[in-house]
Amino acid sequence: GVYKNPKLHDVEADASSATYPLAIAAITGSTVTAEAIGAQSCQGDAAFHTLCAAMGCTVKQTDADTTVTGPRKGQRLKAFDLDMESMTDAFMTAAALAAVADGTSTITGIANQRVKECNRIEATLTELRKLGVSCEELEDGIRVTGKDPATMTPARVHCYKD
Repeated sequence: GVYKNPKLHDVEADASSATYPLAIAAITGSTVTAEAIGAQSCQGDAAFHTLCAAMGCTVKQTDADTTVTGPRKGQRLKAFDLDMESMTDAFMTAAALAAVADGTSTITGIANQRVKECNRIEATLTELRKLGVSCEELEDGIRVTGKDPATMTPARVHCYKD
């Protein structure tokens, strides 16, 4: 047979990158829709919306899109315990949410993040500490005690060329 190009082919957006605007919605109480990342996604990081829901966000998802609405202003996100082995590249975004959550969050299943472009676990904890966030390293993850964003120490954070 002869190959024939399809007339239309949908390409998913990068689910890891989609976590950033979804987290902005979670933190600010606004609404963000990530197009081309939905219930039919084949990417592990596309499950990030489940964390947002567990933290108190409203989540709506179609086969192709995910919408997150953060809690009303004045309401803190809820702390969480989550094994992120299936979505390890989203752990840094989850750590940022944990830093502003009410309580202590635990992220596990991310030991492989020590051998990426940098040691992402060490880098994340170093930068959160600059903001005055209490956090610690675990064998395969981190524990972060959130605080009110208004009480965080202003800081310049390093991106580690990652």
